[in-house]
Amino acid sequence: MTVIDRWSAKILDKVKAFAWLRSTGNEGLILETVNAQTLGAFAKGEVIKGNPLPDDIFQVTASPYTSITAIRQ
Repeated sequence: MTVIDRWSAKILDKVKAFAWLRSTGNEGLILETVNAQTLGAFAKGEVIKGNPLPDDIFQVTASPYTSITAIRQ
């Protein structure tokens, strides 16, 4: 059995979020929208590096995820 965190991030203010991503050199995340899984992975990486996303622009959560793998014989 394993327990891991699944990360997600949600943009609360699109204008501010896109401006912040551009100003931090991360405009490559911006397409017509920002892919939710890509943004979540980016948020995880930033938090781990000690650079959390601004909480007035993004809602970032980490949720425990449990997986049970059966071993077949």
